[in-house]
Amino acid sequence: MNEAWGELTGYDVQESIGTYSLSYIHPDDRLNLHKELSRFQDGAEKSNVFEFRVQKKGGGFVWCEVFIKYEYSSKGRFEGMTGTIKDKTFRKQSEERLLKTNEALAVKSEKLASAAQLAAGIAHEVRNPLTSVKGFLQLLEKKESTMPYFEIIFSEISRIELVLSELLTLAKPHSTLFTNVEMKGLLKQVSTLIESNALLNDVTLQTNFGNEEAVVFADPNQIKQVFINLMKNAIEAMSQMEKSKYLHVSMDVQEMFISVRITDNGAGISKEDIDRLGEPFFTTKESGTGLGLSVCLKIIEQHGGELLIESEEGQGSTFEMKLPRIMIDQHVLE
Repeated sequence: MNEAWGELTGYDVQESIGTYSLSYIHPDDRLNLHKELSRFQDGAEKSNVFEFRVQKKGGGFVWCEVFIKYEYSSKGRFEGMTGTIKDKTFRKQSEERLLKTNEALAVKSEKLASAAQLAAGIAHEVRNPLTSVKGFLQLLEKKESTMPYFEIIFSEISRIELVLSELLTLAKPHSTLFTNVEMKGLLKQVSTLIESNALLNDVTLQTNFGNEEAVVFADPNQIKQVFINLMKNAIEAMSQMEKSKYLHVSMDVQEMFISVRITDNGAGISKEDIDRLGEPFFTTKESGTGLGLSVCLKIIEQHGGELLIESEEGQGSTFEMKLPRIMIDQHVLE
């Protein structure tokens, strides 16, 4: 034994020598390890690798990977063994976190699939009678143009149509046309479109797209839709603020992907609400439908990307979209 044993477990080497080795093993791992170790006695095994938890002095356990080499005499008699121990606690914790994340994603995907199926049925059933109602109201408006409330009625119908459109997009997004998309140019277009909306809400739009060209294989219209939705959400999150309002949009080019960050200094989102963002019909906005972000997540998923959300109440939010980057010769861009 050496000093590394003491660093790993807290036990001094001298106080460990002469003690029963399995006493340092987690009770739930002892029986299985004992069975595995018993196999070396017949000479069938030359070495083996085990994973088990080792007790730490003062309480607690640490996950370890142990490589054991069995020593035999020339006549095949077992004479002893040597072993090395590696601390695998961080890896184990990472695996557990990944497993929980995958389980959560599976549940979320199942919810989205169920919601999409329900959304398609509702949208189709409502759209047909709504079209008839809207048509008859338009005829009535021509005959009774002096009657009040027509503007309000048509405004509400338009809102219903918007919800139906988002429901259908959630259920079955429009046909995609993938092509090579230069992201800096696309972001400039979207920023120009959203700038007037920002000015109307006293929001200062700041952009930083860098100097490097970045190309992704994507449907430009769908990616535009994602950026517009995220930027509009950010502007709306700051609408009731009295302090200076800023919307910062930046792009960072990595070797394998591009990252677009949309940051606001609005009210922020609570931890509980962040966990629910993307669920159909869940929204933190008074007039929201809760479908816009669900559609964005579906589009990003179809493009092989991911959406990361960071927020703190009272400090604003950052939505970061990552998309796989494709390498392309410079002359093709030109």
